[in-house]
Amino acid sequence: MSEGTAGPDRLGWENEALRRQVAALEAEVERYKTTLQSIRDAAKLRDENPSPVQRFAADGTLLYANASSAALLDLWGCRIGGRPPDEVRRTITEAHATGATREVEASVGGILYSLRVVPIHTANYVNVYGTDITARKQAADALRESEAQLRSVLNATPFPIALVDVQDDHIAFWSDSALTLFGHTAPTALEWYQIAYPDPDYRREVIERWKPVLERARVSGQTVNTGEYRVTCRDGSVRLCELYATFLPDRLIVTFNDITERKRAEEALRESEERFRDTFERSSIGKSLTGPDGKLLKVNQALADMLGFSIEELQRVTFVEITHPDDIAESRECVRSLFA
Repeated sequence: MSEGTAGPDRLGWENEALRRQVAALEAEVERYKTTLQSIRDAAKLRDENPSPVQRFAADGTLLYANASSAALLDLWGCRIGGRPPDEVRRTITEAHATGATREVEASVGGILYSLRVVPIHTANYVNVYGTDITARKQAADALRESEAQLRSVLNATPFPIALVDVQDDHIAFWSDSALTLFGHTAPTALEWYQIAYPDPDYRREVIERWKPVLERARVSGQTVNTGEYRVTCRDGSVRLCELYATFLPDRLIVTFNDITERKRAEEALRESEERFRDTFERSSIGKSLTGPDGKLLKVNQALADMLGFSIEELQRVTFVEITHPDDIAESRECVRSLFA
């Protein structure tokens, strides 16, 4: 066989190599088709996106915008090849220059968009993705209004009130009456413990009492009177307060009921009653407390000794029964005038 003539083995090898090359070429074509379809699908996805999607050159020139961008572009007076308003353009150029994503808001026809400006440095352009935040913004505005109304109501109450997070750590709000009464407030529970209960031993006692009762309020979902606490004010004076804890889903409301004057009045009354009782019982003059019906409610020992009865016996009769018949009418008139 001459050198110019290919043998069967060589032809078979060349055919196999050719088949492999063709197969590789077909696979490459298929990958190209898949990639091309992906690009078309991505482009279609941007066009079908209900939110604005745009692409800008580094200098702010509009390169692409999907159909949902129409209203926004009308507002800006911008078309492909044009530029958006200065504020938006500055945001685009700053994002490209710094490589950092920026955000700007734009309102169109009652719809508020958050425009996320994302620099793509490898391609030297900036993509802008719009998100409808109207509902979120309205909810946030409604929440702020609700918060403002709540704080207005709390400021109108004479009871000092604190709004605390549910962990009982951070204090977000103190009513005006709290500052008026105590002269100071604090942003955290820890700082409040330190200024309101400066004595370390008493502070420890307060925390040991407060935490378990607070947990009871959390579990029950009811307002709980956590007890009486001596709160030290800025001027060094001490106010005795009942503290009420109420858990809401997102916060804890602590209400201070200042009972200082009531306790002082109760103590003064108790001391007055003790002085009266001591004077009444120790007096050498016979005395009695008589009800509207004439019954002897209370008598002292001097009266019992004077009349020859025991105290218990006198408290079972009326003054009429121990009054001389000639004096009954006058005595009754005196009692009647006293109760008139």
